[in-house]
Amino acid sequence: EKFKKTMLYGGVDGAEGTPNGDAHCFSVIEATPGEAAVVIFEITSNEPIDVFWNRVKKILDNFNIFLAVEKNGLGVAHVQKAKQLGVRFTAWNTGANRPVMISDLEEAYRKGELIETYPEAENELRDMEYNSENKAEAKKGKHDDRVLSRTMALQMRNKPRPGVTFL
Repeated sequence: EKFKKTMLYGGVDGAEGTPNGDAHCFSVIEATPGEAAVVIFEITSNEPIDVFWNRVKKILDNFNIFLAVEKNGLGVAHVQKAKQLGVRFTAWNTGANRPVMISDLEEAYRKGELIETYPEAENELRDMEYNSENKAEAKKGKHDDRVLSRTMALQMRNKPRPGVTFL
């Protein structure tokens, strides 16, 4: 009940939805003004894309979550599925924005502006390194699904909200 009255922000890092592939990750942060944001929920899975989105949609139908969905690569399929289901979201270009997103997430964790409740996510961030092109990426054999879903949720929190809109 509490979370129906607070500001919630979500991010979806999509994957192919195969048993041996990368995992999808949907994460939600709560951000009460003047307090540190807190990761309150996540789904990680290797389910087919439609099964994953049916689970996510049930949550989105019950809460007001400002959602970002990665639109790069396999994200195109996730954006299309979200549209088919009538989900309100922002399609997010993680490619061009990745350096800022990773830096913002690391800073938020370090300063206590984002409280992580899933140790696996912090471990993913610690397991990232900069490659020869100065791009932060998961080490070989590691994943960054949780990291990227949280970067998008955090960016949605940081995104200005207009006070008045015209429909």
